Amino acid sequence: MYVCNCNPFTDGQLKEHLRNRDDIPKLKDAYRACSGADKPNCGSCLKETKRIIDEFAQSAEGKKKLSTINTEQDRSAPTHELPPQTEKPPQDVSSNQQDNSDKPDQSGTQKKPISGVQHWRP
Repeated sequence: MYVCNCNPFTDGQLKEHLRNRDDIPKLKDAYRACSGADKPNCGSCLKETKRIIDEFAQSAEGKKKLSTINTEQDRSAPTHELPPQTEKPPQDVSSNQQDNSDKPDQSGTQKKPISGVQHWRP
C-alpha cells in the first residue's frame, strides 16, 4: 500500500527501512530515507508514517532495538565524579573597593563628588 503519493513509497519500503536500521528513526528521517525528498508536499502521509514507526517501536523487534540503544548509551555514559564542594568564606566586598574620588584620573583632573548624588563604583 502506498503511504505517500507525492513522493511515492509504500508501507513495505518503510518497514524494510525500519528493520535495516540500528535504531528507531524520527519521523522526518524515515520520510527522507523512504521518499528521497527533504519535506512532504501535502503532509497527508505523515500520520500513517508515524503510525507505522510507532507500531514498529512497540513490536518485539523494535523493543529489542530500543533496549540495545539504551544499553549502549549506558555503557558510553561518562562516569566522572565531581570533586567535593568546599565552602569558601564570604568575602567583604566593601573592603575590596577603593575610594578613588580624591585621586586624579588619567587626564590629571581630580574627581570631586557631586553633593547629593550617589556614584556607582565598580
